[in-house]
Amino acid sequence: GNLNWMQSREASLKSPVWNGRENEIRPYGNPKASDSANLDSAAEVVDFYDYYKGQMEPWDGPALLLFSDGKTVGACLDRNGLRPARYWRTSDNVVYVASEVGVLPVDDSKITMKGRLGPGMMIAADLISGQVYENTEVKKRVALSHPYGKWVQENMRSLKAVNFLSGTVAENDAILRRQQAFGYSSEDVQMVIETMASQGKEPTFCMGDDIPLAILSQRPHMLYDYFKQRFAQVTNPAIDPLREGLVMSLEVNIGKRQNILEVGPENASQVILSSPVLNEGELDLLLKDAQLKPQVLPTFFDIHKGVDGSLEKTLYRLCEAADEAVQNGCQLLVLSDRSDELEATRPAIPILLAVGAVHQHLIQNGLRMSASIIVDTAQCFSTHQFACLIGYGARVNSPSHNAVCPYLALETCRQWRLSTKTVNLMRNGKMPTVTMNKLKRISARLLRLVFLNSFQNGHLVAFKIFEIYGLGKEVVDLAFCGSISSVGGLTFDELARETLSFWVKAFSEDTAKRLENFGFIQFRPGGEYHGNNPEMSKLLHKAIRQKNENAFSVYQQHLANRPVNVLRDLVEFKSDRAPIPVGKVEPAVSIVQRFCTGGMSLGAISRETHEAIAIAMNRIGGKSNSGEGGEDPIRWKPLTDVVDGYSPTLPHLKGLQNGDTATSAIKQVASGRFGVTPTFLVNAISWKSKLPKVRSLGKVANCLVNPKAKVSVKLVAEAGIGTVASGVAKGNADIIQISGHDGGTGASPISSIKHAGGPWELGLTETHQTLLSNGLRERVILRVDGGFKSGVDVLMAAAMGADEYGFGSVAMIATGCVMARICHTNNCPVWRSQSEELRARFPGVPGDLVNFFLYVAEEVRGMLAQLGYEKLDDIIGRTNLLRPRDISLVKTQHLDLSYLLSNVGLPKWSSTMIRNQDVHTNGPVLDDILLADPEISDAIENEKVVYKTIKIYNVDRAVCGRIAGVVAKKYGDTGFAGQLNITFTGSAGQSFGCFLTPGMNIRLVGEANDYVGKSISGGELVVTPVENTGFCPEDATIVGNTCLYGATGGQIFIRGKAGERFAVRNSLAQAVVEGTGDHCCEYMTGGCVVVLGKVGRNVAAGMTGGLAYILDEDNTFIPKVNREIVKIQRVNAPVGQMQLKSLIEAHVEKTGSGKGSAILKEWDKYLPLFYQLVPPSEEDTPEACADYEQQLLSM
Repeated sequence: GNLNWMQSREASLKSPVWNGRENEIRPYGNPKASDSANLDSAAEVVDFYDYYKGQMEPWDGPALLLFSDGKTVGACLDRNGLRPARYWRTSDNVVYVASEVGVLPVDDSKITMKGRLGPGMMIAADLISGQVYENTEVKKRVALSHPYGKWVQENMRSLKAVNFLSGTVAENDAILRRQQAFGYSSEDVQMVIETMASQGKEPTFCMGDDIPLAILSQRPHMLYDYFKQRFAQVTNPAIDPLREGLVMSLEVNIGKRQNILEVGPENASQVILSSPVLNEGELDLLLKDAQLKPQVLPTFFDIHKGVDGSLEKTLYRLCEAADEAVQNGCQLLVLSDRSDELEATRPAIPILLAVGAVHQHLIQNGLRMSASIIVDTAQCFSTHQFACLIGYGARVNSPSHNAVCPYLALETCRQWRLSTKTVNLMRNGKMPTVTMNKLKRISARLLRLVFLNSFQNGHLVAFKIFEIYGLGKEVVDLAFCGSISSVGGLTFDELARETLSFWVKAFSEDTAKRLENFGFIQFRPGGEYHGNNPEMSKLLHKAIRQKNENAFSVYQQHLANRPVNVLRDLVEFKSDRAPIPVGKVEPAVSIVQRFCTGGMSLGAISRETHEAIAIAMNRIGGKSNSGEGGEDPIRWKPLTDVVDGYSPTLPHLKGLQNGDTATSAIKQVASGRFGVTPTFLVNAISWKSKLPKVRSLGKVANCLVNPKAKVSVKLVAEAGIGTVASGVAKGNADIIQISGHDGGTGASPISSIKHAGGPWELGLTETHQTLLSNGLRERVILRVDGGFKSGVDVLMAAAMGADEYGFGSVAMIATGCVMARICHTNNCPVWRSQSEELRARFPGVPGDLVNFFLYVAEEVRGMLAQLGYEKLDDIIGRTNLLRPRDISLVKTQHLDLSYLLSNVGLPKWSSTMIRNQDVHTNGPVLDDILLADPEISDAIENEKVVYKTIKIYNVDRAVCGRIAGVVAKKYGDTGFAGQLNITFTGSAGQSFGCFLTPGMNIRLVGEANDYVGKSISGGELVVTPVENTGFCPEDATIVGNTCLYGATGGQIFIRGKAGERFAVRNSLAQAVVEGTGDHCCEYMTGGCVVVLGKVGRNVAAGMTGGLAYILDEDNTFIPKVNREIVKIQRVNAPVGQMQLKSLIEAHVEKTGSGKGSAILKEWDKYLPLFYQLVPPSEEDTPEACADYEQQLLSM
């Protein structure tokens, strides 16, 4: 996206300094170079663009930039602040900047200043004068260089808000006709448009997308359905649009972008839109803006002389018309499919195709910066469709310069609101509310798409964060240049015919009186094929409940005869060997050990279902996945009390056996950290992280409390995944899991279910072959999941490179699910949801799932025998055993499967060898040295007290994590009665003091990096600078970002400041710190945090539990609080005052804090300066309620 925009402005970039040599320094970006290299290139061309909010799109990080012109040297952090940056200055006038502290040896006694760069902050040093300028000083110098405020005030104007229409413009029959012509279905209207209009939120659905890809479907699809949303994985952690919305915007600047190298008032002459989604009145205002010189370009193509060639020729004419308009001074192009009367021989161009073509044409001709694009269309009603239009160019200027007016969707909202049924339900409602709800929900969802890619401020525009499945090269090159279309697909003429198949419905003599239900979302007889259909589930239930091989054969035949549903259905096996007897093939009990089930949390399915699946997988030696939420410790021990299939330990289950265990072999660690404790992790065979939750590729094995557990990293299938997987493998992950787009889920927005991620076949192929080419394949197990139902799926995945195979939805079906697809309503008809009354009737037993997996394994054995191979190992990575099927579908004539069948060579290793190799480690770590100390090991073994002091360096990461694991393994989270008192001196690496348990008292004299105290469940952690420093501790940054992340207990005392996201997801720990960055106490659910200094923005966003006490000495605190949930009050409750004072006293005792001592010395002066942040859950507690005792007496 950034490269696209840099190319767009090449024609307009001019500077007297270049003296006509502009071509010598072009291009300004290189698509073959890395992100960092292109960022450097842009920085060389543009030294500063603070003024150019409306002229240049943002460049997102994470990135720490270092710059110099020979006179000044400086550093700047990206505006998200997701990468750490620390700086310090010494008495001999040397300034250091680095991503971590401790990278260079510096005498602490010489340090006069320690700090950090927060989001968008910078520091600069004048090499001539020796003056050092911190963030505010640098920006003041830049901001005062020109009268930017005056120019903006005089030239930039905001679009006036316009009320929504209150009545329909067209008659109902005309609306229906347009809906038919533009591809609407009854599902679209009822489940998407009406839900958004009535509830102001995007509809939620469940159980994944099990219909064919649009290119494989025998039914016509709108063009948007060929696009899948991509999102940031690994290096770009997602940003929450709900809790961190203050750093995000959908604001749009409409108008011409001037030369960014020439500063002047004319650059500010633009119109500001608050959102890229417009109503009809707002569009009319823009069309009347004389300065913009708007021009409307109709988007219809004429077929009266035939369909062939008509669409492509019209697109070229449209592009030429746009070119001519812009050259004549037009600053606003409106592409419109609005017409008073629809004509049978003039269907509308797919509007996404029109937008993409015009956008690319203007770029190629050097005109894209001169005009904005707005789309006035009937072909847009869902958030995915809006995102596609904006992502491929529909809006102009600034962070964004395109917009969409969905006139037919708005008209449909008004039609629904005026219907008799709706009027009766909403007698007190007003029409503007309905259309406003629709547009608000679309805007909110667009923010979510921005957040999934770590973008901000309208960064979605023309950034093409999509992958294409089913469009040919000629189409992609014209309209979607830069997007990846791995398998080719439809031509212009085929697209024209698909468009026409919708259009003709509006002109048929027997035009239907209601919209057709295509069955794209919910299964319906006669509608689109669904892989998880009622017949399939009935056949499977019969086979496994009766343990009937013939019935399972019928189930297999049903799958074999299904319509082409997924990419692997287009290929088949061919063998280079003669068949062998099945008896020579490896046994089923060996094959089933490669099977896993999906990560399903206790919030998505009932406890009964969760435990039945885990027991079944443990019986066969496979692996179940805990999902989020942790596990009841009772599940970690084998059952010994089973009688007649029932156990008092797990009384809610049946069909049990002595020796069963209900623990999940795979423990999932996700962003919420719910249920994640040391004991939970040490009971794992492997643990799984969904990147970008890890936030950095870095040594992922460092995260382990349990060094014997394998690290599994989940990646969603999309183009480029091979490079990401290579980084994960280098980071010492043991397992890489590739997940396809069609996996199930308990509840998710429809747009995510239908349009996020890609087919696992392509993701797996790319990952396997990239790892093989890089010499990394033998280091990792490749696991794949997404729509697995049979042994055929297993063998296909094996041939494409997978070692292990995940089953999700079908495992649910095997334990009783009937695919009613109402999981999200908590009304499951077979009692798998959270209703206690319904759960009592849960029918599933572990044996059913065991039967299913044994049948699948036998199916695999039979296929291996037919292929002439004895072991599954022998066909892993053997794409040469696959060939295209001789099959002809409506849309697949131009599909290219060569990418899927390509082979970079055969592996020189055994899959079994990989699966059985030792867990990867980072070699000896500091914890190993400590655990080898006889005194420490004796203290752990016999619950004694020990004191130790040891030097620490910043390469020592996750220190204390393994020690905590050893303690938790022996005593659980709270059972250790001894004391490990360990003092470290120096600069600690990331995750210092993580996972502490009660009895672990850890002290650091020095400083630390990010993630201090991560997921501690007890103990005490103290961080204090060395004595006799040259700086004031309370003004210095001593620890990094994201400290106390996911803590479930314990105490932490920090003498000095912390970075961003302090105490994020803290659920029970107590902490005292002397200042923090942005997002302090974000998502906090319990515990107590005291801040004895300044905080950054967005304090307490998403804070639903616990209390925070913040000292406000300069009356700047209140505007920094996110007040969506918490209440701000003074500390009036006596119990709250006691809590605050006792924590500060402990802080002074532990750290020797001068700031804390001063507060205690003048307590009466400082107490009124503290604010207390109180979420609703804490309002009636004695710490927050001043008249708590009086309320008790009155009860």
